[in-house]
Amino acid sequence: MQQVAFSGLWHRVPKQPSASVIKNLQVLRFFAAACVLFEHVQHESRTKTFIDNSHYQAVDFFFWPGGVDIFFVISGFIMYTIGSQQFGKPAASADFMLRRVIRVVPTYWFFTTLMIIAASVFAGSVDKGSMSVSDIVQSYLFIPYENAYNAYYPVLSLGWTLNYEMFFYVLFAISLLFDFRKGMIFVISSLVVFGVVGMTGVIQAPVIKFWFNSIVLEFVFGIGLAWLYQRGWRLGVSTGLGLSIAGLLLIIVAKHYKLDTFALDTRALWLGIPALMICAGLVMIEKPGTAHPVIHALVFGGNISFALYLSHPFAINVTGLLFKKAGIDNPWVFMTAAMIAALCGAAAFYMIAEKPATKILNKLVVKKKPEPTFAPDSTPS
Repeated sequence: MQQVAFSGLWHRVPKQPSASVIKNLQVLRFFAAACVLFEHVQHESRTKTFIDNSHYQAVDFFFWPGGVDIFFVISGFIMYTIGSQQFGKPAASADFMLRRVIRVVPTYWFFTTLMIIAASVFAGSVDKGSMSVSDIVQSYLFIPYENAYNAYYPVLSLGWTLNYEMFFYVLFAISLLFDFRKGMIFVISSLVVFGVVGMTGVIQAPVIKFWFNSIVLEFVFGIGLAWLYQRGWRLGVSTGLGLSIAGLLLIIVAKHYKLDTFALDTRALWLGIPALMICAGLVMIEKPGTAHPVIHALVFGGNISFALYLSHPFAINVTGLLFKKAGIDNPWVFMTAAMIAALCGAAAFYMIAEKPATKILNKLVVKKKPEPTFAPDSTPS
């Protein structure tokens, strides 16, 4: 594929065939998953009684859960990219939703089931509050519910992000029933209404208020970014990297001023916009072609990011059990070992189960040509 020389601050390039994998997008997915992983590894290290944290200083200058917001921007980007030419076409809506179900449901159901089993077998170690039949069914069906802790976490708590993803997928699938203009007006206006009303805090009805959250505006951010990308708009390398760094710095500033403790209603502003900047800065300087081995490794990290996101709590807890038995109490050793275990476990699951299962299901159920290989998304997701 023809290389594009990138220079200047902001310019357009001739329309070209899309690369099967936007490498920087995959790198972003890995970065997002790694942020969430580090947040949870650090939390577990600080809360496990057998770890000696007397000399450990928490690495909390950055809002690590912000990886979720990067995932949501990426999701908006991907859904627009794979669906922008499908508006108004026969069966496009059903095909889109079927692909999303194939991509997300098997892996999520597997780890949800594993959590149910773990909570039953290790009842004294895995605290999930009440896990009624209703809780389990709603978790499998991506329906939010108020759990025993008055929070909207499913059985596999990380699945709260997938409840938003599925909400977005349904809206996007409905939009494909119309022509491009009407479809985009529907999906964007719907998300804007839910997001803006969520920022006001006026919706307090149980369960319903889950959907009215500013975080859904991040899907709109991703859609806008994809719209610019498809029309050939690009950034110079230095400009793009500078924009991404600025986004990271804004998150650090937000964390410094503790916006994560009192401004969650406006999360899409102080976290979603920096997440958009981080994504735009890297995606808009994409240059298809050969890459350094490190980039290949990071792209693979993007491939396994969904498995990493859902599986890492299990890797962390298994590592904790082994360290407790071995009497190892160093927090940095524990965190390093847990992260390595999570990465290895996710890579193994992706290669052995997720990738072949997705391929087989697409062949059996979906008759049309496959989507681009970056189509896997979430959630972060």
